[in-house]
Amino acid sequence: MNLPSNSEHQHYVVIGKNLEKNQLIVDIERESAKNLYGQEFLVKNIIFQSPNFDIRDMSARPRYRDPADKISFQKLNDTSAKVIFQTPQRAVAKGQIIAFYQGEKLLGGGIFA
Repeated sequence: MNLPSNSEHQHYVVIGKNLEKNQLIVDIERESAKNLYGQEFLVKNIIFQSPNFDIRDMSARPRYRDPADKISFQKLNDTSAKVIFQTPQRAVAKGQIIAFYQGEKLLGGGIFA
């Protein structure tokens, strides 16, 4: 979400949430904005359609319309993992859905924690 600021050609962007305090954390959209871009994320509530796939050849989409990006998938337990994207991802927030792919085949999904 881009929110106009009081500065010319600058917009606020949500970079995080504090659920306990019911707060959104915002910053001016720029490359140096803390937490706007990230590569490593904890994912929970992971469900796969089938257990038969090679985790060394996975990609993921952090949003429906984003292009799939190669990932490293490090399983932590049956329903959570550490996911490392090949390229930094913009504005990934807790509670957002992630979809896992092998080529065009949807493998499953989870929730950013």
